[in-house]
Amino acid sequence: MRKIRIPDRISVFRGELDSVKSLYTRLIKTASRNDKNKIAEMSFLNSAVLWEAFLNDIIASYINNDSTQFNKYLEQRIIEELSNNNISIFRLYGSLSPPRHLDITTVKSLATQNNNMSFRDYDHIKSIVRRWLISAHSDKFTTISSRDKAQISAWIKIRNHLAHRSPTSSERMISSLRNPALRTTGMILNLQGIRNVGAYLNSKQSTPTIRGDTRIEIIFNGMHRISGLLG
Repeated sequence: MRKIRIPDRISVFRGELDSVKSLYTRLIKTASRNDKNKIAEMSFLNSAVLWEAFLNDIIASYINNDSTQFNKYLEQRIIEELSNNNISIFRLYGSLSPPRHLDITTVKSLATQNNNMSFRDYDHIKSIVRRWLISAHSDKFTTISSRDKAQISAWIKIRNHLAHRSPTSSERMISSLRNPALRTTGMILNLQGIRNVGAYLNSKQSTPTIRGDTRIEIIFNGMHRISGLLG
């Protein structure tokens, strides 16, 4: 069975992300202020959807490359569904012998609902990869810096707020953007809230240590860079 090449997954994601970034750059040049904010929101949503799809693909690809830990997870799931008597019988006589390299279609059908995983924040991603991936692969996710972990959580919270626009989603987004780990990224939110997400994305955090990129450019660049760390 053919194993999925992780670098290929990263390359595809980066190409798609660059297309979103290029379109944003082209449209923003001649747009009105109000339209610029809308363009930023739509561009961010497109990149966030690509990011989630990339996480789905790369986690499934790691399982495809080595299914050892995922097979243990499947066996534990079976045990949890059994009654006490059936657990004893299974442990005495039962066995689960899936292949070491599950094909990608099987992985997605077993690991996801409707072939898609949704993530609440970075910690949710960490809990998934620790359950499903061998340590050599899960370490790619768990050893990134606290600042990168905070950025991943912030992207998810911004996306959720743009999708729902509720008081609760707004509070969660603002809380994620006040994480001190974001201080050197250019994304951190200080005392003020966010009245317009598009305006926030098009703005810059002006400090002596932050170069002059807008926040959405920082996000594009962060997704591009962190995708490489996960490979």
